[in-house]
Amino acid sequence: MADRPTIDLNVQTLLKTNSMKNSTTKEFIFAYWKKFDGLKSRIDVRVLKHLTDPESISRSRRKAVEQHPRLLPTSLKLIRSKRLKERQMKKHYSNSN
Repeated sequence: MADRPTIDLNVQTLLKTNSMKNSTTKEFIFAYWKKFDGLKSRIDVRVLKHLTDPESISRSRRKAVEQHPRLLPTSLKLIRSKRLKERQMKKHYSNSN
């Protein structure tokens, strides 16, 4: 997985293409995965249109965990990884201001 500055740069690069500027979130995410993360499989546009928006799923997951702490991850490896990402994000955004 790329670090935050790389992701930000990749997003900006993708947004510079006219077709991506006006894409849906799902189209944009799949285009990102294909261009920068090496997603190989093709997704039928008809299927893509019916997939739940990834941001909606992420927001709902965060909300569920906030409301029900018992749903927090229990894997120490995952917890450490999340904490590291949080620190990196805070560091990145505190340095960019």
